[in-house]
Amino acid sequence: MLGEGVSKIDMLIATGQIQAKKSGRNLLIVVESLERYVAGLPPAELKIERKYRKPTAPEAA
Repeated sequence: MLGEGVSKIDMLIATGQIQAKKSGRNLLIVVESLERYVAGLPPAELKIERKYRKPTAPEAA
């Protein structure tokens, strides 16, 4: 869901930024904690420069 690696997820759990539960050998991430974490992130600022060209008519043969 986050698109982060295992090390980053481990750090988020260790610092209490997201919550996890154990079920046997499985580590389960609490979805509500992910939603809170993401809601607290700053908005993305994309800096994309696109050069648009007017479509040209096909050349006559």
